Amino acid sequence: MNTRQHAALGRAPAPNGRWVSTSSDGGMNWLEAEKDLSLLTPVCQASVEGYGEKGLLFANPANTRARVNMTVRYSEDQGNSWKNSVTVYPGAAGYSDLGTLSSGDVAVLFENGVMSYSEKITIAMVPESLITPQ
Repeated sequence: MNTRQHAALGRAPAPNGRWVSTSSDGGMNWLEAEKDLSLLTPVCQASVEGYGEKGLLFANPANTRARVNMTVRYSEDQGNSWKNSVTVYPGAAGYSDLGTLSSGDVAVLFENGVMSYSEKITIAMVPESLITPQ
């Protein structure tokens, strides 16, 4: 589970990060939530998707104050660390969703715009080679 901490828009919580917790029994029980300080975030929804056998993808506007800088991060250890990140869109960006194609490329569907994060919805394709560089 990965969730935002509630705070007023533009006043991201300090210390900044996302709350995470895991379940080993399909969601019947959860470990105590801990804040992942490596996942910078304004107050905004984010996306998480399994990637490969043990990998995870995480997408959000990676900024501590504003909904900007849509970024996809990759973890090869179930979110214990985030090995790589790719900026998908540097401007205003909001909610997102992730999908993995059979090729290993990643589709990111996200709100974005020039003046506001909610002007339009865009799909961006991120090549597998950028997600898991060798």
